[in-house]
Amino acid sequence: MNKKNIFITGATGLLGAHISKWFLEKADSYRLILLVRKKNNIDAEKRGIEALKKVGVKDSEHFKRVTIISGEIEKDNFSISEKEYKWLTEEVDSIFHCSAITSFQSSIDECRRINLTGTLNILHLASSCKKNVLVGHVSTSFVLGKKNGILKEKVISKLDWEFNNPYEQSKYEAELLISNYREKNFSVIIFRPSIIIGDSQAGKIWNFKLFYEAIRLFSSEVLDVFPGDRLTEHNFIPVDIAAEIICNLACKDEAGKVFHVVSPNNLNCYKMLRKASGFFKYKNPKWISLKEYKESRLSFVQKRIIDPFVPYFNYFGKYDSRKTFEALKKRNISLPKVDEILLEKMFLYCRESGYIKK
Repeated sequence: MNKKNIFITGATGLLGAHISKWFLEKADSYRLILLVRKKNNIDAEKRGIEALKKVGVKDSEHFKRVTIISGEIEKDNFSISEKEYKWLTEEVDSIFHCSAITSFQSSIDECRRINLTGTLNILHLASSCKKNVLVGHVSTSFVLGKKNGILKEKVISKLDWEFNNPYEQSKYEAELLISNYREKNFSVIIFRPSIIIGDSQAGKIWNFKLFYEAIRLFSSEVLDVFPGDRLTEHNFIPVDIAAEIICNLACKDEAGKVFHVVSPNNLNCYKMLRKASGFFKYKNPKWISLKEYKESRLSFVQKRIIDPFVPYFNYFGKYDSRKTFEALKKRNISLPKVDEILLEKMFLYCRESGYIKK
């Protein structure tokens, strides 16, 4: 049986590792090529293997189908040798681009360096490949930016709105780059995950972001008030379910489409944080309006801590995900709702891992 060579960036990240696991466990015909950077004096090989082990890859036969290349997504030709790059162009069948800076507090230059330049380098690779490769580009539902409307499952064609932070802007610009890239002798599918949480089995996660950070902040009980709208809802997707959606929909007959990688239900954020406070036994701050927040006497330090969260607790964007659900239904894939049982797993893992010490 011919092996399918899948090139994956960001495989040491949570979603990239789960996508890698999915392919390794799905069939012996998949061979993975992971681009991993050396970091903190830990070599790429070790970082890649450790990430796979973290998500539960155990079978020694699976690791035999993994090749790890030490490189940097933002550098020309990933800063790998000419021989290695040529080998990629000859062998790769499909690409999953998961590598990204996801911090809401990074500068626009830093975000563009990884999220935009990295995407451009992936497009260059895809256009150089001998085979007609499929590129699965992982974006974010937050490309909606400051708009309070509905995000359609459509390719972005122009830059015409504002964003809450450089992360959102750089991911939007990366989508715009893809839609305007001219040397396209390959296929692209864009995946926009909502807020990724721990896996559906045990709530396991290692990059605690956004709402995890808010829960930890609230649990410290250093705030008396917090600017949030009690009607704000968000969509949360367990990381293993997100990987399953992406891997199942990444096929040539879906080329050119945009899919929203979301759960079938949203959660009210105020109610979710009340559940968290009940679970961890802490007192939530009083929620106030944005007007009250601007007029409040909170210190500069307090506001600096709070400000990155403000847009996401006063958020009214919606996602039209009908095409995604229809495509999954054709494949007989049903998605679980994010319910109280799943939230409890999420909270339990936060406590067991020591992330929230309550």
